[in-house]
Amino acid sequence: MTKYHKILGSHAFILSGILLLTFIVFSNTLGNDFIKTSDEGPYILTNSHVRGITPQNISAIFSAAPAGMYSPLTIFSYAIDYRIGGYNPRIYHLTSVLYHLLNVALVYFLIFLVSKRKMAAALAAALFAIHPMHAQSVNWIAQRKDLVYSFFYLSSLICYALYLEKKLPKKYLLLTLLFYILSLFSKPAAVTLPLLLLVFDYYYARKMDKRAVLEKIPFFVLSVIFAGILFLPFVTANANQNYIPSYNLAERILAFSYSLMFYVCKLFAPFNLHVFHGWPLKTNGRFPGIYYLMPVLAVLCAALVVLAIKKFKDQKKNLVFGISFFIAAISIVLQIKPFGPVIVADHYTYIPYIGFFFIGAMLLSNLIERKDRAGNGSGWSAWPQASAISGVILLICFFSSLTYQRNAVWKNDYTLLTDSISKDPTVSFAYSNLGSVEQEKNDFKSALAHYNKAIELNPEIYEAYSNRGALRYTLKDFNGALADYNQSIEMRPEYYMPYNNRGVLRFDLSDIKGAVQDYEKAIQLKPSYSVVYYNMGNLKYTAGEKAEAVKYYTKAIELDPFYANAYHNRGVVKMEAQDYQGALEDFNAAIKIKPDYAQAINNRQFLLTKYHLKSD
Repeated sequence: MTKYHKILGSHAFILSGILLLTFIVFSNTLGNDFIKTSDEGPYILTNSHVRGITPQNISAIFSAAPAGMYSPLTIFSYAIDYRIGGYNPRIYHLTSVLYHLLNVALVYFLIFLVSKRKMAAALAAALFAIHPMHAQSVNWIAQRKDLVYSFFYLSSLICYALYLEKKLPKKYLLLTLLFYILSLFSKPAAVTLPLLLLVFDYYYARKMDKRAVLEKIPFFVLSVIFAGILFLPFVTANANQNYIPSYNLAERILAFSYSLMFYVCKLFAPFNLHVFHGWPLKTNGRFPGIYYLMPVLAVLCAALVVLAIKKFKDQKKNLVFGISFFIAAISIVLQIKPFGPVIVADHYTYIPYIGFFFIGAMLLSNLIERKDRAGNGSGWSAWPQASAISGVILLICFFSSLTYQRNAVWKNDYTLLTDSISKDPTVSFAYSNLGSVEQEKNDFKSALAHYNKAIELNPEIYEAYSNRGALRYTLKDFNGALADYNQSIEMRPEYYMPYNNRGVLRFDLSDIKGAVQDYEKAIQLKPSYSVVYYNMGNLKYTAGEKAEAVKYYTKAIELDPFYANAYHNRGVVKMEAQDYQGALEDFNAAIKIKPDYAQAINNRQFLLTKYHLKSD
């Protein structure tokens, strides 16, 4: 082998090419915005704990579960992004792409470690890198959980493979456990890893002796603990309850079969992708027809797998390993017990698909590297080899194109939601979220239509009532707004938003006592909600309780240091109390956050002119 052949065949050269392709495919994500109607709100945009890397914030990050999901290491990664670029979405998208690149490299080394074949490792890593089903994990900043937990998850599997290969030295087992713990703290979905340890034991033909059993106990104990952390908050989170249907056993089997076969089918045909796959709507008590076909398809697939294992005995170990890898990793999201607002999600495949990529990579590399009887790579095997190589190149180009196009759909909330609704017009909360986007753009007619549609599809969608109430308030339809707020509260008494909004309405209608009660209830339900403290400050100021007003404005600013209106209003109170320097500082802060803030600019100019203060 020549020097150049060695270079071209080196890990560094192969992996560099795959990483370059991956970066090119995901380069257009860097121009995307936040998806503000998703969990990027509680995770990042309204999460004051990411706005400074301090002991207090770190403690808060590790003791909180935003949107019902405990993932402190992922939240901490947002704090690092904020330290670098504030709320510049490009920074957050770049970090997600970099995490994906690291995971691509880890997949390459994991598959090489298991297979001892560079071509198999390269093929598996390339498919992992550019498969369209993985676009969601990379584009959705709120789903960086998948990227971060996968980094530690794959690191743990690599350490375990080394543990098995190097005759069980304890240091590799300890590293396996350490990375597993870090993975759990990134996203509790990592609880599936102990099952994969058993899959690796099978692949390496390890005997299930006393040591093999005892060493797994800490892993399974952690899985049980974090399974509770994953499901209990997630199932009880306000954002999800009204979407989770109640199914009998037969219907749960249908949902399970559908979710399993969805992931299998999308592996080969990743078309018609969209972000929200809603639970099926029943017609006359029955699911859509496709759900009744899925158990049959699942049985057929299982039969094909059994036949393949019997037919291709030389590939038995690879087939069992890859399929077991997929089933173990995907098991937690197969809707055996319904949870969450959607029945399936693209990002759930991020780790599980590695099992299928392994099988495909091994089969393709066998064909491509196969020699003919003469041993020179020509003759009867040349056509299959050429076809396999051409097919792989075309597949990678095709998947890369689909992923690049899919990235563009994640441009902003509007593009994402309209795409989802066009592909599945039955998801109620997609309409409610789209209404919020349109309301923010002052497209009130469209927003009202979409709130109405959300309620039509799901009369129990309490957020849509609250949002429609806010829209009606903006349109001066106070009776309609009050009715919607009351309806939302009746449906979900623990949902804080309609209390705050109804408090604003009651304050405008001079029902001060009612407004105070609503604000206090909102604070009780959501102590970290800065807006309600600001509103309470306004009420106290109007009531002449200026010291109390300053207290509430200050609390709002503590929760949201970028709350320009709170700085301004506190400055007004300070100015009236003749604390002119303090007022000037607040006006300066408001203008720094919002440079075109006319009231703050005028008040600051008044202070500078009348009292000859100096502004920084």
